[in-house]
Amino acid sequence: MTQELESILIRMNNHIMKIEDGTPDVLSRLEAKKIYIIGVLQQLELEFKLLEIEYDRAGYDYFAEEEQLQLFEDSRSAYQDIMSDLFKH
Repeated sequence: MTQELESILIRMNNHIMKIEDGTPDVLSRLEAKKIYIIGVLQQLELEFKLLEIEYDRAGYDYFAEEEQLQLFEDSRSAYQDIMSDLFKH
């Protein structure tokens, strides 16, 4: 998986380099890079939404689980702070 991600990032970098090399006009080059990056971000947003749908279909709410874990960690931290304050005196 790591190699696949690395390959994707290398290809994205190559696409951006092609845009830079193939577009001599500064403003056109910047616009082309902006459009490319926006397109990539939109695709990632779509994939993320599809991932959420897949989690829902599987009956697993990953994000709620993550929120619960954070609440637990915050509560534990607050408890430890209170206990350490109580036993300082």
